Formats: sequence, C-alpha cells, structure tokens
Amino acid sequence: MKKHIAIKIILFVMVISAAGICENDNKPQILNIKANPALAGLERLYIVLDQHQRIITSSVLPAFIDKLSAKFKQAGLTVVAGVDSVDIERDPNVPEMIIYIDTVYLGNNKAVVLVELSFAAKARLEKPDSYVKSQVWQAKPALGLIDKSKLKEHIESSILKEVDNFIYECLYSRENTKITEAVKPSKLSENKQQQTSADEKSEYPFVASRNSRIYHKSDCTTAKRITPTNLIRLKTKEEAEQSGRRPCQRCKP
Repeated sequence: MKKHIAIKIILFVMVISAAGICENDNKPQILNIKANPALAGLERLYIVLDQHQRIITSSVLPAFIDKLSAKFKQAGLTVVAGVDSVDIERDPNVPEMIIYIDTVYLGNNKAVVLVELSFAAKARLEKPDSYVKSQVWQAKPALGLIDKSKLKEHIESSILKEVDNFIYECLYSRENTKITEAVKPSKLSENKQQQTSADEKSEYPFVASRNSRIYHKSDCTTAKRITPTNLIRLKTKEEAEQSGRRPCQRCKP
C-alpha cells in the first residue's frame, strides 16, 4: 500500500513539472530542427503499439491505424501494418514507429497518462552482415493528469500531434539531406550492446529506462527497445522499487 502511495506522489510531481505539455495545440512544435539522415530516405514503416493498460483495444486499433496511415500517406510514406508490441513477427528491414502508452488510475475519475513516440530503424554494425534496430528519433514525452472520460481522446490527440511533428521532420530531412549508407550506431551504442552478455544479465537481471517509472526483466521485449544512453541496470527488485518504479505488466519481474 505504501509503495502505491509513493508511486502516486512521484507521478503527481511529474505531472506538475510537465505542466503545459498536454495543453499545446496540434501544430508542429519543432524548434531548432536539423536534418536527420535516418529519416531522409524513409518510405515505409510499421506502427507498433506498446501499452500497459488496454486503452486502444484491438476493436478500435484498425480504425486508429487507418487514421495514422492517412497522415503518413499524405507525406508519401506507407504504413506496412499496425501491430501490438506482442506481435514480434515483423520484417527487420522495415523501421518502426513505436507508440508507448502507460496509464495509472488515481481515483476520483482521474488518471495519469504518459504517451511517448520513438522511431527505430535498421543500422549496420561493424561486424559484417550484422544489423540491429536502433532508435533514431524520439518525441518529448507527453505527461498529464486527465479525466477518465477523456482518456482515449487525449491519448489519440497526443499521438496525432507527435506524428505531425515526425512527418514534418521526415519531409525536412528528405529535402536537406544527401541520402547515404545507413547510419551506424554510435560507439556508445555498440559498447552497450556488447555489455548484454549472459554474465551481465545474470548479475543485473532487471533493467529500466531513465525516462520511465517501470522496470523489466533484462530479456523483456519492451526492455530491448531502451536506448543505451537511457538504460539503467538493476541487481534486485528491491533496488528497482526503492527508485519509485513498478514492475512491467508484460514480463512480470
């Protein structure tokens, strides 16, 4: 009970610090934009939904994907498919728009909701014929305290706004970048990947992102998408929970 109260307090502090994030209009809010070579040659993509509470259910997912697909189509981009994150059979050559949604219900018809978009594309490593999907774009997390009755509407609005920003960056990068060979991960990324050995997984069986209040087993599918610069390794559940994090509902650490 005390742990749940502590988590709620942390989330309220996060809401206060993020005040205004969810109240922006739907126009692209991009400052100091730079061409991103990884987006310049983009033609097709997956939309991958990763949510810990089933807000966008399987019954409404097709209509929502159609709405997003229409936006991408206007920019000359093709959505290959919209899938739930548990659907792991995806073409490794097709980049992914990952939509992360986390919701905590607080009573009084209120909920704290986090919406975060990122984009991962295939990148070649130094080893011949060795590739990995690496995060090449990430939106600023949208965090807010929302009435339950407006939860789905708020989540969809937040996603659509960030998709507009992403499309704008794609178009800008397309016009201002000379398309070359796929961008290689940084040395930091390579070093982090090399650290995921069996011995290290044994010593640090749990991981978390600096930007998330959730911790996972080191082999959780969601954990594998945490960028190396945001990755936190944890030895025990107690260490994770003392940091104010709660267990992932997918891998159940």
